[in-house]
Amino acid sequence: AEDGIRDVERSRGLGDVYKRQVDVRPIFMYGRYRKLIRALPQTRWPCRACRGRPGGCESCNNTGLQYLESVQDLIGEPIRLALAAEDTSFHGMGREDIDVRCLGQGRPFVIEIKKPGTRIVNLEEIQNIVNLNAKEKVEINSLRWSNRSEVVLSLIHISEPTRPLYISYAVFCL
Repeated sequence: AEDGIRDVERSRGLGDVYKRQVDVRPIFMYGRYRKLIRALPQTRWPCRACRGRPGGCESCNNTGLQYLESVQDLIGEPIRLALAAEDTSFHGMGREDIDVRCLGQGRPFVIEIKKPGTRIVNLEEIQNIVNLNAKEKVEINSLRWSNRSEVVLSLIHISEPTRPLYISYAVFCL
């Protein structure tokens, strides 16, 4: 159903009593992030040895992750907790190497909040919580409500060629 509520079955012998199933639709937020440190991946990296299996392995200290923190988690986890959501998906507009910082106005992102327990939040408070949690690692700004169509635009943006065919470098020998 359009509203996310549908009748599953009508109770027999109880008059007009229905069982209802509710689909909790995701909500979306758009913002920009600045990555202030190096050696921080944009998204979660599963361990190469165990491929991120639950419980991990010796190589990843039983975490299942190559890196314990990511931009995705530093932004997504405080938002997930604030909205009592089941999970989040991070949609960054463009990719970046792990060993670079992202400064200036920041890189655009859309975060999809899956099965939120609440939809009533103060975006400025959420932004402050994320920035406090990720202090000196990641900062977000321009947080606003968004929709699924911006996720589609982010995917189109990163699939288009963004570099010239030839890249030239200058090398200085000392």
